Amino acid sequence: MSNEKIVCAAIEVKYSMGGECAIGILCGVDYQSIRDNPIFSSLYDNNIYSEKHGFMTNSGRFVDPKEAMNIAINAGQLKVIIEKENEYFKCSQLEERQEVLDCIVSDILSLQNFYKDRDLTTEDLY
Repeated sequence: MSNEKIVCAAIEVKYSMGGECAIGILCGVDYQSIRDNPIFSSLYDNNIYSEKHGFMTNSGRFVDPKEAMNIAINAGQLKVIIEKENEYFKCSQLEERQEVLDCIVSDILSLQNFYKDRDLTTEDLY
């Protein structure tokens, strides 16, 4: 099992600089914060001709939103699943925990199956 996790949103840009093609990756909390960065504006001044939304992992990889969703699911980073798991820990009695656990396991598996076919968004992460 991999320890790879999603660490931030990223935009990969291809732009022209001095007649040469350059590639850069800008990172931030979400795509809007990346776009608001002055560096992003200066790259636009250098003729960005391609941009791709994605995410950076803790191993330094830029991944597209589909792969990011699979990484986030495997790393336990989806907010909706974390909230569901927290329901279990709120139960004080052992018998109550077992009842809740049976429901939560089923719910988490359903959520994982639902989310695995989606692209990851910054709002999905905790």
